[in-house]
Amino acid sequence: MQQNPSDHEAWYALGLKQQENEREDQAIRALAKVIDLDPDYRPAYLALAVSYTNEAVYEKARVMLGKWIDMAHITGMASESDDMSGSAQVHERLVERLIDMARSSPEEIDPDVQIALGVLFNSSEVSVIWCDAV
Repeated sequence: MQQNPSDHEAWYALGLKQQENEREDQAIRALAKVIDLDPDYRPAYLALAVSYTNEAVYEKARVMLGKWIDMAHITGMASESDDMSGSAQVHERLVERLIDMARSSPEEIDPDVQIALGVLFNSSEVSVIWCDAV
């Protein structure tokens, strides 16, 4: 990376390595750099969603998931930028869109869609636990 600081794939690899080492703040910085260098590099959005979820920054995780889904170019899906109020509605819409993605190729399981559903599940489960505790 020192040889080519504008190599988005090197930054992506660094971000994933930081995630593996549970250094989420450093992973977020590296993955954000990927998006700065190449806003069309779709894997970085899902990786950022994972890191934001690990850091309990659920709103940003949902935004990254929405962008990752938008970049899938699935026809018939509304964009996450549609007018929706409330995080519960955004969460439900993201789940619907991910399920639609999974159903688009039922013969093979897309591990990235499973990861995205896991991110949403973890953020909603924590929210439910937190709300029940309050």
